[in-house]
Amino acid sequence: MTGFRADDATGMQKASIYQRLVTLPTGTRYKVELIVKDLGSTRMGVVQHSIAAPKFDGQTLAGSSLILANVIQPLQSIPTGNPMFVLGDVKVVPKLDKRFTAATPLGVYLQVYNAALDQQTLTPSLRVVFTLFRDGRALKAATDEKGESTQFSSGLRTVLIKELSLEGLEPGPYQIQVEVTDAVTGQKVAAIEGFEVVRDNRTTQSQITR
Repeated sequence: MTGFRADDATGMQKASIYQRLVTLPTGTRYKVELIVKDLGSTRMGVVQHSIAAPKFDGQTLAGSSLILANVIQPLQSIPTGNPMFVLGDVKVVPKLDKRFTAATPLGVYLQVYNAALDQQTLTPSLRVVFTLFRDGRALKAATDEKGESTQFSSGLRTVLIKELSLEGLEPGPYQIQVEVTDAVTGQKVAAIEGFEVVRDNRTTQSQITR
């Protein structure tokens, strides 16, 4: 539950986000229904969303959906309980509106499944390319072949995290693509997500008042 002070005039303009992790059997479609009620009145809102939990065959390289976040913070250990916005040993606060200023790094979180193990290192050997697009044209790319973006790996999944600088980008719509190549099997998987770069209103206001 989220509350704001009764004397806070900006309370109506504030927003909060909530997260709860639910484990679902794969290969089935689900419907999520979220009900939000204002305890100070009779107002209530309902949001419904369908989810298709994909089924993996255990052999083909696959990936999760791409999470874009304004906070990605590795933790020293896995916390007890079920704290919000924590996936394993990483704190991930998603940017639900997918709007970032050029001064804010773009946080990327992706899970990769069924990566083969390199027999020499007994760890996945992945080539990860992060490519920024606008209007279908690649603007810049960052390549990781040393595992620097790998936060966690096991025989079942590999967790990739990355913060990408948006400095110098003009306001407008963009896309970020993460392409993963398994160096052992040659298989590839890619995930792409759109986002928007917006002007920093605080910077603009500071310039006006000078």
